[in-house]
Amino acid sequence: MREATRIRYGVVSVVYGEAFTRLMADVTLPTNLSPGNIPTLAERADVTFHIHAPHASQTILRAAPAFSTLEHYARVEFYDIGCERVANAKTPYEVLQHCHRQSIEVARERGEALVVLSPDAIWSDGSFARMQERVEAGARAVMMAAPRSSKAGFLADLPRHAHRGDDASLAVSHRDLMKCMLDNLHPYSENLLWREDRLSNWPSQLYWRGGQHELLVRAFHLHPLVVRPDRWEAAMPETIDGRFVAAAVRDPSKIHVVQDSDEIAACEMTDRLESRAHLTTPNRESGTRRVAAWMHRETDALHRRYVDRPIRLHGGAFDTEAEARFAKLEADSDRVLARIQRDYRAMQEASSPIRTGDRPHVASQS
Repeated sequence: MREATRIRYGVVSVVYGEAFTRLMADVTLPTNLSPGNIPTLAERADVTFHIHAPHASQTILRAAPAFSTLEHYARVEFYDIGCERVANAKTPYEVLQHCHRQSIEVARERGEALVVLSPDAIWSDGSFARMQERVEAGARAVMMAAPRSSKAGFLADLPRHAHRGDDASLAVSHRDLMKCMLDNLHPYSENLLWREDRLSNWPSQLYWRGGQHELLVRAFHLHPLVVRPDRWEAAMPETIDGRFVAAAVRDPSKIHVVQDSDEIAACEMTDRLESRAHLTTPNRESGTRRVAAWMHRETDALHRRYVDRPIRLHGGAFDTEAEARFAKLEADSDRVLARIQRDYRAMQEASSPIRTGDRPHVASQS
């Protein structure tokens, strides 16, 4: 029997600035190297790290204890971000766009699937192994929610949840990661908790809290953990976590949405309030009209399908009581989303829609 061709992964990370670089060197890269992540992935696939960083950041990363472990499992390629490019960028997204475009072109030439990692995002142990299983089963993309936590509190709590290996790896379980995140939910994330009277100015995700360590997510925008394009010619000159997925994947039924944090879990660490877009302000008419207006401006057909999928994040066992709490939250969120859809349709009827046409529903791959 012919052996299956090994999948090639291009792991993309963009980092600059000393604070972000040291966070990646000391915390996020070690979690990528936990036993069920890069080491397991490297057993079944060829892994290349595309690290986009200025020279100063490259020096810090090369000196990190975890770097030699990374080189044991993966080929590492540095792409220099010139200081002038960083200094002249109007927003960080300009730098991301440039770097992601480079990696898209390299991955296209090599036939790599793109794994998108942020220097301020932590992944639970076993996440990459589950991602690989989904890809081997035919998924062309794996999409997920990664709420923000407050960096200082999260890092203070992390040692009691994580295990440091002799190889400088750092392992944290799915549920312990969710506990740590939900105990230190960032104000940006708290502003996404559904309220009729006030809401985030950027409601790309909506949250409902259950028990102490339970959060239900309904999201328009999700993070692409991996994208394996089958339409490279449609690759767009923007960040991978923008509209790239809709352009690069021909069949949306092959886009898997992670709906339970027991499968794959992640969170971002943010240390301060940086953007007014994520603050809350009073709703002029209703919360559902605010979300519908944002949805009209900022989503495409695929984004509007993601929100149909309830995502359960939890730090405890998923027992009968937890199931009942989440069932209630899902029913509550369904009612809110029905009103949002009604307001959205009214806006479409009142003016020419920004984007037309729908794509089929994203298929469930449980």
